[in-house]
Amino acid sequence: MKNGILALLMVMMVALAIGAKVQRASASGRSHTRAIAIRKGQQDAELVEKGKASYDGYGCYDCHGAKGEGSVEGPSLIDSKLTAEEVAKTLKNPSADARARGMPVIPADSPDLPGLVAFVMSLRKPPAGLARNATDPGQ
Repeated sequence: MKNGILALLMVMMVALAIGAKVQRASASGRSHTRAIAIRKGQQDAELVEKGKASYDGYGCYDCHGAKGEGSVEGPSLIDSKLTAEEVAKTLKNPSADARARGMPVIPADSPDLPGLVAFVMSLRKPPAGLARNATDPGQ
């Protein structure tokens, strides 16, 4: 009987030690993942800033508006449903009509292309129901 109780206590102590180690590892993993997400967010923000500078430098606002709202000369970038890949494809090879209106060709190897795509994608309205609520601390 004494051996059984002793064995049970040992098993419980080992289980508690393992549980504590797993919990510490999990918390450490969340912190690491959060740090990576923050760095990625900063990199994304920098890329969007570079894209905004290119957008302004190429004069894209002449047709698409200062905030991507569009005009009679060019479509809204805010309401566009194009994917990032489709935006890149359009920038690399604009339609003849867009080129005639002054849209530049951005070569695939241009350092401006990734930033322009990131900037255009950042202009999008979030899909209905996915808008963030600034007063909700869980978001």
